[in-house]
Amino acid sequence: LPMLPKKMKTTVIKKTSKHFSEVRKVMIRKDVEELVIATDAGREGELVARWIIDKVGFKKPIKRLWISSQTDKAILDGFRNLKPGKNYENLYHSAVCRSEADWIVGLNVTRALTCRYNAQLSAGRVQTPTLAMIVQREEEIKNFKPRDYYTIEGKTKGFTMHWENVKGGFNTFNEDLAK
Repeated sequence: LPMLPKKMKTTVIKKTSKHFSEVRKVMIRKDVEELVIATDAGREGELVARWIIDKVGFKKPIKRLWISSQTDKAILDGFRNLKPGKNYENLYHSAVCRSEADWIVGLNVTRALTCRYNAQLSAGRVQTPTLAMIVQREEEIKNFKPRDYYTIEGKTKGFTMHWENVKGGFNTFNEDLAK
């Protein structure tokens, strides 16, 4: 430890290799003049598209379709307003940094935990804080002490009224306040 590769590499996984081959065939055709990235609008969509572009070695102009709705109108408006791919290069670079940092931190912390505790343990950017939240909530539940609380109600001529504040209810732990 630490395990730090000199260069991060991507590999087409077997499960998606046929899809990649079909996309590659279209991208390398001589009649293709430019490429429109139409993946999800966001960092991860940009990352997926650019990894494919890099793997294929595509060097022609790139445009970006950026939409947040799947309606016909939104899609048509998006195609009318395509942006240069260069506008999104920083988004791609931030996605690469996030991806590589996740991999490096996850790999090294997982290995450190596994070696230290002689057990198969894992850690990650999302997994670890999520687990911490679950543990914290479990501790709150375990340490819960029931307490009496009070509400206000009034009875008159067989009719019972319950007091509600503007939030739609009223409970207090203060008995004097409830009286």
